[in-house]
Amino acid sequence: MGTGSFTRVAVVLAAVGALGCASGPRSFATTTPIVWRDDDRHPFGPRPDARFAPEIWDAADNLIVRPAARALAFDTSGESVNVNAVDEVPDSSFFENRIGMRAISPEALAAGACGEGFEEPVLPWRVVSGKRDGATSGFVIEDASGRRFVLKADRETQPEQTTAADAIVAALYHAAGYHVPCNRVVYFERASVSLDPRARLDGADRAMTEEDLAEILAVFQEGEHGLRATASLMFDSPALGPWDYRGTWDVDLNDVVPHEDRRELRGMFVINAWLDHWDARQHNTLATWEETGDGRGWVLHRLVDFGDTLGYLQGPHRQQVRYGHSQWIDGQHVAEDLLTLGLVRRPWDDAERGPTWPILGYYDVERFDPDAWRPNYWNGAFERRTERDCAWMARIVSRFDEAHLRAAIALGRFSDPRVEERLLEVMLGRRERVLERWLTRVSALASPEVHEGALCLEDHAVSSGLRGVRARAHAAAWIDEEQRVIGALPIRMDGARVCVAMPEHARSYAIVRVRSGTIGREQTHPIDVHLAQRGETWRVVGLERRTDGASEVTR
Repeated sequence: MGTGSFTRVAVVLAAVGALGCASGPRSFATTTPIVWRDDDRHPFGPRPDARFAPEIWDAADNLIVRPAARALAFDTSGESVNVNAVDEVPDSSFFENRIGMRAISPEALAAGACGEGFEEPVLPWRVVSGKRDGATSGFVIEDASGRRFVLKADRETQPEQTTAADAIVAALYHAAGYHVPCNRVVYFERASVSLDPRARLDGADRAMTEEDLAEILAVFQEGEHGLRATASLMFDSPALGPWDYRGTWDVDLNDVVPHEDRRELRGMFVINAWLDHWDARQHNTLATWEETGDGRGWVLHRLVDFGDTLGYLQGPHRQQVRYGHSQWIDGQHVAEDLLTLGLVRRPWDDAERGPTWPILGYYDVERFDPDAWRPNYWNGAFERRTERDCAWMARIVSRFDEAHLRAAIALGRFSDPRVEERLLEVMLGRRERVLERWLTRVSALASPEVHEGALCLEDHAVSSGLRGVRARAHAAAWIDEEQRVIGALPIRMDGARVCVAMPEHARSYAIVRVRSGTIGREQTHPIDVHLAQRGETWRVVGLERRTDGASEVTR
């Protein structure tokens, strides 16, 4: 197929008439600008009281109560409601478009929430509080510049894993668009740490002692450059406790969209599956109060704590191999095992220790099925995800290339280069499976714009490297609002850029339907791009990503 000149698709795809076989297209407003910012940051007051969610009740609710209620309820799940006219998610207090909308350099990705020019905690440090409970021990320090950081240790059974995962994955989630902390792997000497006389030990109604500090410091592992830890910069904003993946918070006047109907939370299933973030529950979230003055402010929704990703191991062997494959209490798997007397073979039956065991645990490609991946807890938003939600996140994941992943992995500061190479191999392999699943059914075309008399889109199947440009083919047609095909439209392909000639005789409003496919493989559902004319200029006013009918295989 020619590059740089218009040509008609003559083979491989369905006939142009088939482009009009789906249900009628939507209509879009021609005068209203496309929404790219959700107006959910209106200042209000007073500041809400902090929200408390008992961890035991949360576990019982998400493991037993909610799954049982959902099984008995009539599911009215539909499409996400916070999507703009071109099938994207506007910026909000939950999400900010980054790599999905603009190019991000590997260096900017590595800077993440820390920002360019970030300086690691400046020695010496004063310990202002400590904790001995939870999955990992740690303490809060104030560095010589007055900044406060939470320091967490690795576990003896899995050196370097937790600290590395917290830094690497935070940078990737930030680039994807989520609000996360600034996490860095640091090294320090015991002599550089002193105890503030006012320091207190979490969970104990007394001051923290030197013996407490020594007990916590004993957990931190000695590395090449001293004791190793993750340093997480504390937020300047007051904490309001965790937020839930379902419902709204009635005291937050801006929180009007049920969380389970937000695309950025539904689609998070895909990036969680890619990086094996199986501990996706409200206790790994944090709402903060962003003050605007006069006692007023608004609520920002953050994600925190990514130490469970990239192969984290917890509990006995039979539990470790199930992470990402089965929930803590998985009713479906229990029922299947009872009915088959346990004869069903599961992914964890084939779990093998990789070449860098135990650092990356069982984080692998071979047993990874994107559709079958499961968090350990029931998640209200994940359960309501649709094909469009997952395809949206897959397009974001497709933006992460090898250079981006290398920059993120370097944040882990692994002592063995073989761990970095193995982690890159697994992340790329799982990324390919994610893209194969969610870029080959719903159209992979996105970012429509009118340029030099043509409607141009990006083919994420090509720009991601999932498909070669020579194997791709596209067909386009001009249709009317009654679903009638007016005529075929010429197409020009230039790498990942697909440009369709504008209808010559269109006036005022036009709908262009484009179907894409890969020769000998899949044919995706079409997209309808709606355009409105103002004077001599055409502009995109809407994009409908269709899921009508079944995807076909081209021959």
